Amino acid sequence: PDNYISCLFEDSKGNLLVGLFSGEVCILNKNNSTFKKLNINQGEELETANPVTCINEDGKGNYLVGFDGGGILKYDTSKHRGKIFKTNVSKGLSSNLIRCIIKDIYTGKFWIGTSFGLCEYNPAKETFERFITTSKLDSQSITTVLTPEPDKIFIGTYGQGLYQFVRGG
Repeated sequence: PDNYISCLFEDSKGNLLVGLFSGEVCILNKNNSTFKKLNINQGEELETANPVTCINEDGKGNYLVGFDGGGILKYDTSKHRGKIFKTNVSKGLSSNLIRCIIKDIYTGKFWIGTSFGLCEYNPAKETFERFITTSKLDSQSITTVLTPEPDKIFIGTYGQGLYQFVRGG
């Protein structure tokens, strides 16, 4: 890979995935310290080489790759094919600028932090739902999410601090 690393992620098999500012993802072979480029364009073409901002993995071993302006790519590791999710108000993804993809260990779903609010991704249904609150969180740039307990969600923002929510409350 090139020397412009944007994010790192270790998958459930111990592979180190390296996200690049060029929009590529490489996998490090820890045995011989060589890199293999993940062919993320297989199946669907990315419109631009947007920088990779974050990587995570669903329960089936598929990768979720967030891009700075390019939405989310779900990469099926068994079929070696990708599927792109982009902004669609009716389907819930609020922005193509993805800041974080955080797995909620209590629900199996993913919190997607974007430049314009927070979404919840259901990998089983491949659907997104916007996280709407009475605060101004809906339009904030979400940088990180933490679910330390089954009923608590902490949300970090760019410029608006930290929010805490109680599920169902």
